[in-house]
Amino acid sequence: MKIIKKEEYNLTQGETTQLNELLKTSFSGLFENRIYMKQLPHFRLLVKNNDKIIAQTGVDYRVVRVGDKVFRVFGVIDLCVESSFRKRKIAEKLLDEVFSLVKKSSGDFIVLFADDHRLYKRLGYQIKNNKCTWLGVDEHKTVGIIEDVLDDCLMVKEVSGQRWPKGSFDMLGYLY
Repeated sequence: MKIIKKEEYNLTQGETTQLNELLKTSFSGLFENRIYMKQLPHFRLLVKNNDKIIAQTGVDYRVVRVGDKVFRVFGVIDLCVESSFRKRKIAEKLLDEVFSLVKKSSGDFIVLFADDHRLYKRLGYQIKNNKCTWLGVDEHKTVGIIEDVLDDCLMVKEVSGQRWPKGSFDMLGYLY
């Protein structure tokens, strides 16, 4: 098994079909006829086994504002592993690859939103309680600017040695 970095615009029709099935089964049918929840990621990390996609994560690269500082972050989106391949550290390897990419790009943090924190905490991610601002998107429509504290799911990993500050977290875009 090998991790492949693939830009979204270079996905084949076969990969798109496989991704839709993986996401649909991993997230209880939330991905009926598409491979993204709110917006296409910039690229994906794919894990294939005999040409079949068995794991993936989308990655969004952007600047964000926390308090009065601007940072470069990689957002982890919809990380999932096919059920028959779980407990083989595949998700951990995907997150390690994201970390390597952030280091190479001089990024500051990895940001994600997760309901189950166990894997992420084990890998050094921390739950944060910043007030968040993001572009609300629902079914291909902008619904406004949303502000809320997401202290049950916002997780951050420090990469560059900078500390994640207190203060408002402006995502300068949609919620991953």
